[in-house]
Amino acid sequence: MNWMQLLFSSLAVLLVSFAVSRMFPKAAGLTAERICKNYRRYSPDAIQSDPIISTDQKSALLPCSQPNEELGIITALGGDVVCRTLLPDETARWQFGDGTITLKHGDFTQPTVKFILSEADFRRATTAIKALSPQNSANNAGTAHV
Repeated sequence: MNWMQLLFSSLAVLLVSFAVSRMFPKAAGLTAERICKNYRRYSPDAIQSDPIISTDQKSALLPCSQPNEELGIITALGGDVVCRTLLPDETARWQFGDGTITLKHGDFTQPTVKFILSEADFRRATTAIKALSPQNSANNAGTAHV
């Protein structure tokens, strides 16, 4: 291979990569607008409350009502947003720490989600999680809290 060919090919790859990064910038983190828009696409019938966004803006909880009482789990993976719904009859394990909540559930693609929250958001998140607990659910198969 000719060294000039290698040099110009490498330069072309760098220029195309730079152009693509400018045309399709990575989103900085989760915002309330981005969370609600993506979750609406995922679950159009859900009536959304205000999202509870982690301080690192990588994960969020979205309490929803009607047609079901549900909790949206939204995570930012790179430039993408992944939405999941946790219903009262699903099994999940919650661990509460000092300003953190960790969700462990049976989703093999992302079995653990960590939420780092401010004090006020921690209280809101705890209330939203308790709303999904078995005693508040019509179906007692419920969510396991640890």
